[in-house]
Amino acid sequence: MIVRTLATLTVLALPLLALTYPYGAPSGFDGFDGTSCATCHRTPDGDANTNVGTGSVSITAPDVYVAGQPLAITVAVVNTTEAAPGGSGRLQGFQVSVRDASGTPVGSFDLRGSSAIQFADGNTNYVTHTTAGNQQSSWTFDWTPPAGTPPQAVTVYAAANAANGNSSLTGDYIYTAQKALALATAGEPGPDESAVQLGAVSPQPVRGQARARLTLSEPGDVRARLVDGLGRTVRDLARGAYPAGESLLDVDASGLPSGVYFLVVDTPQGRRTGRVVVAR
Repeated sequence: MIVRTLATLTVLALPLLALTYPYGAPSGFDGFDGTSCATCHRTPDGDANTNVGTGSVSITAPDVYVAGQPLAITVAVVNTTEAAPGGSGRLQGFQVSVRDASGTPVGSFDLRGSSAIQFADGNTNYVTHTTAGNQQSSWTFDWTPPAGTPPQAVTVYAAANAANGNSSLTGDYIYTAQKALALATAGEPGPDESAVQLGAVSPQPVRGQARARLTLSEPGDVRARLVDGLGRTVRDLARGAYPAGESLLDVDASGLPSGVYFLVVDTPQGRRTGRVVVAR
């Protein structure tokens, strides 16, 4: 029998802050408890309400999440706002948080080493755009539910702005959207673990070069990288098409400071991670 616990995924189009905050939205403007950038930003008609323009915001994510397993979230904004004459053109921005029923942030984010996104004010409970990312209209990152017994439900709050680029708080539209997710429970299968298998990195500790065995159920594009304990990519190891079956990944840790790292392997069938201890 399939048992599901619903979780609501809410996306709010938050203003890129029309260049008021071109480096990313300040933490806490994620739509939680009614907060949004509509507090300051106004449409060309001076309207402070959301969802009054012709643009939109959408969320793409798996329908089921599993305790301790990362899932990809993509926020996309359709910006139909009329660009301001003499301005910088249409711009977009966003902020995301994930909270349990009590409003407490839950789980963790992985920014995938992207230069287009960052933690808002350095607070790892919020993901927002960067200056490099405010000209694109979609952003993808990972969220990992707590391992063990995660909350029965979570809500993902997001914000993005369809801004007109006039370097002020006027002329911007804010949109909202929601998507329901289900927490996989006993009796419901999660992602097919056999589709991607990652063996342990060996030898360990790594003092230069090591290897890990990767097995794919079908061919596909693979990216392998080393990340540090803060989730920052410190080295790209492989990127390209891999055949179905077994392959060996070379793990080059030469020159890295001693410490604990993680081998992160992304494939079309999912992500796998492995612990890497580097010693000099």
